[in-house]
Parts: sequence; C-alpha cells; structure tokens
Amino acid sequence: MEKIQELIRWLLVILPLGVAARIIYCLCCIPTDSDNEATHKRRIRNALVFLVLAETIAGLLTVISNYLQ
Repeated sequence: MEKIQELIRWLLVILPLGVAARIIYCLCCIPTDSDNEATHKRRIRNALVFLVLAETIAGLLTVISNYLQ
C-alpha cells in the first residue's frame, strides 16, 4: 500500500508540471504558426481538461487508499 501512496504523490507532482510544459510549448508556437492558432488553443484547453480530470482521479485514489488503511 505504501508503494501506491508514493506513486500517487509522484503523480500529483508530475502531472501539473507536464501540463504546464505543454501549455508553454503551445503558447510559444502560437506566434510562430498563426495558421494553426485555433489548433494550439484547443490543445491548451484539452491539456487543462486533462489536468482537472487527472487531479480529480488522483484525489479519489488518495481518499480510497486512505479509507482502506
């Protein structure tokens, strides 16, 4: 059970960092590739939706694993 707790803690740190890197990349691509601006904005929105869902699932996993202990 300790391994699962450690994995959840790492996910809670890595997920926002990865999404932030993706958003920064998309923001840097928008000025250089104005033809695909809508695509990059959609990718940013999708990354934020993924972050919210992933954080929610990770939070639920934490609650469930704490309940089982």
